[in-house]
Amino acid sequence: MEERVKDKQKFYYVWRKDLGYYVVNTDNPYWDAEKKQMRHRYTMVGKSKTKDGPIEFGPKYRAQMAKENAIDALAISQTTTIGEYLILNEAQKRAKIAPALTKAFGKEESKRILALAAYSVCTGEPLSYAQPWLVDHGFGDLDLEATRISELLPRLNKDLQNSFFKDWLKRKGGGGTLCYDITSVSSYGKNNDFIEWGYNRDREQLQQVNLALLSGRDSGLPLWYNPLAGSLNDAKSLTSLVGELDKLECEKFALVMDRGFYGKANINYLVSKGIKFMIPIPSTVGWHKKLIGEHRSTMFSNVEGYIPSTDGGRLLQSVTIYRPFEDGSRGWVHIYYDSEIRSQAEQRFMETYKKRYDEFVSGNLDPDYLDYYEEYFKRGNRTKNGQKVLAKKDPVQVFAEDISGYWCIHTNTEKDAKKALSAYRKRFDIEQLFDDLKNTLDCNRLRVHTKPAMQGRLFVQFIALILLTELKKMIAENQSQLSKYGTNHRQILKRVASYSRVKFKGKYKDLYSVPTKAQELIFSAFGIEFT
Repeated sequence: MEERVKDKQKFYYVWRKDLGYYVVNTDNPYWDAEKKQMRHRYTMVGKSKTKDGPIEFGPKYRAQMAKENAIDALAISQTTTIGEYLILNEAQKRAKIAPALTKAFGKEESKRILALAAYSVCTGEPLSYAQPWLVDHGFGDLDLEATRISELLPRLNKDLQNSFFKDWLKRKGGGGTLCYDITSVSSYGKNNDFIEWGYNRDREQLQQVNLALLSGRDSGLPLWYNPLAGSLNDAKSLTSLVGELDKLECEKFALVMDRGFYGKANINYLVSKGIKFMIPIPSTVGWHKKLIGEHRSTMFSNVEGYIPSTDGGRLLQSVTIYRPFEDGSRGWVHIYYDSEIRSQAEQRFMETYKKRYDEFVSGNLDPDYLDYYEEYFKRGNRTKNGQKVLAKKDPVQVFAEDISGYWCIHTNTEKDAKKALSAYRKRFDIEQLFDDLKNTLDCNRLRVHTKPAMQGRLFVQFIALILLTELKKMIAENQSQLSKYGTNHRQILKRVASYSRVKFKGKYKDLYSVPTKAQELIFSAFGIEFT
């Protein structure tokens, strides 16, 4: 019996020269926990004279189809769960992400990207598991079984992504203050020149790709990302970032960065480009230690420089030093002092000193601290009570010269120490984005192998990160109303997961499940219409 395919089952034609026809198979993908990758199990269901032509199904598959068709014929309705979709659809409308996606990828591809992103936010599971969830939530027509996803990801290439970023930055980031940071993402991938050994921030014994991320300081929204070679250090990525944003025609911007990007070459580069920046100075920079030593004695009397701590429990002290750059342009160094941090550092210094002293006295030296013993201790004369150990340095004086508890922000954009600190603290939001990306959205380890698939996979997770960030903002804005039913996105989405729509065959209108009290409150808080 020959039939043309009428359902959504996908068939794979393989030419068999020895038989003189195409063997037709179905694919049943599964997750191999031992190898940590998707595997495929193919089942032959028939044959065909031409590729993609009519299929002559075998008796076993015909019997299976007849059974499934009989069951479908009995069903007069189709039920899909829509509660989670309603909330994430509101998040994507608020973020206004669909227009930028459609402009870059087209309408149908954008639907697939948003559906996979919604799945990732709701489940945190690998994309290869998405198809059952998507069907249950009304996205079955998008054809996103595992093999189709594998084909989709390489299509989301870098050129199309840049089209999206150009539009997205124009809508959300141009002319503002941007936070920039890098994290490492471990990978099992092969055939990918981005995957290298490097400094792994998660302390995993795997090769990695570095991921540069840009977010809006005030909006908190992810704006741009870029995969980088796994061995590349943070400081070397800065010129690449500026070059990328220039090509994307990003409007004038300012950067807030962590100390890992600090360096004389980077600072001079930013100044020469006229880019405003704010960045802490690493403790290893010699001139800033001298600057702290010159001004630490005046900080206590600078009452105007006192800054309340974020937890309200103590005061920070600050002083601002005007320090122009080499080209004569204006710049400031804000020095901050935290007495609690210094107290903790002093305690650690005392514990270390005592431990090393005891080791030196006993003669049981730790090979890792030979330089420490040489710097601080020497053996004195032997007496009837044993050999004396003398101090080469007074530990009190050594710690007094230490700058623990002091730190500096170098900037050409904010001359007020309090405002500079407040602005810099917003940078920590990007750390939360990295945490969400890795631990909430299943991006702590990349299981795709090729470079094109990795780029597509990261892009889907980036869109998921935008949805999640907007959803978390929605929850925070309505926390007083929602606190009884959930304080985070997982709890809120779980509350509405059972809300469903029943679509009947024929002329009957759709029916909706009766919402619970929690579902009514959540939908109302977000301004979502429901029946």
